[in-house]
Amino acid sequence: MKFYSVEEVAELFGISRMSVYRYIDEGKLRAVKLRGEKMGRVKVSYDALVEYIRENTTTEMIFKMKRKSEEIKRLLGECEKKQCNCAVKDRLRIIYDALR
Repeated sequence: MKFYSVEEVAELFGISRMSVYRYIDEGKLRAVKLRGEKMGRVKVSYDALVEYIRENTTTEMIFKMKRKSEEIKRLLGECEKKQCNCAVKDRLRIIYDALR
């Protein structure tokens, strides 16, 4: 299972780190605290991101995204062929999995 730092989640969703921490504090986004970390460092799992999208996306937005799911799948395929490892690819994968 893949885990993301708060910074990575913020980049994926185009929000601030403080917003990510707020979502975690409010229970909107599940995260795990790393053992032995003094500063309270947390990681967010891939599954938690998919769950967040499913629970916090309006029905209208889901229908719009589902109409584009073939395009999302195509773009993912292109990323896989190029073997790119970027935030866009991760964002597409999370959205695609949330729609299934």
